[in-house]
Amino acid sequence: MLVEVMTGTTGNPDGMRRLISDWVADLSPGTTGWRGTTAGVAADGTFIAMTEIDSATAQIPGHDRWRTATLAALEGEPSSLVYDRVTVRELPGDAATAGFVQFVLRKVPNRADVEKYFTDFDPAYAALRPDCVGRLMASRADGQLVGAFYFSSEADARAAEAQEMAPELADLIQRGQALSVGLGTYIDLTTPWIYRSSLAMA
Repeated sequence: MLVEVMTGTTGNPDGMRRLISDWVADLSPGTTGWRGTTAGVAADGTFIAMTEIDSATAQIPGHDRWRTATLAALEGEPSSLVYDRVTVRELPGDAATAGFVQFVLRKVPNRADVEKYFTDFDPAYAALRPDCVGRLMASRADGQLVGAFYFSSEADARAAEAQEMAPELADLIQRGQALSVGLGTYIDLTTPWIYRSSLAMA
């Protein structure tokens, strides 16, 4: 499994949403490669779309055309990156109804270390943050990382953040920061667009 992440800026959120909705609507019921897409526009105009794909050889109708159209509609310097190793994928049915999604983009010098960190971090985080109803963490060979965290609502997520952090979680977060180059980029979607295929629950 892999994920493709497109980012850029836009002054036309409604137009970007139509691009994604039209593409999803055109997907044939028999499509086996596409598992889902989570996208949206943050308050500062940053656009992000993460598409889950079963494999590099999956045939998804119109995907190349949609990617080209999406990148062309974005402003600034849009990008499209494929993360070829998904280490954590916990996206149950609840994730499809999440009211708030936070993306974290980072870079690390050692991919193996961070993948080990992902596997240690996720069970502890899941136990301590019940407001987080889904997570996906993936990496690339060049050290780029993406994390997508799905929350029941922004209010629940902010309330949990405001509480005193459990020592175990604080230690894990510090460990993750030590593995990273710089502070990373956070993209908060207060109105996420979440599309799931029947495969998404598998």
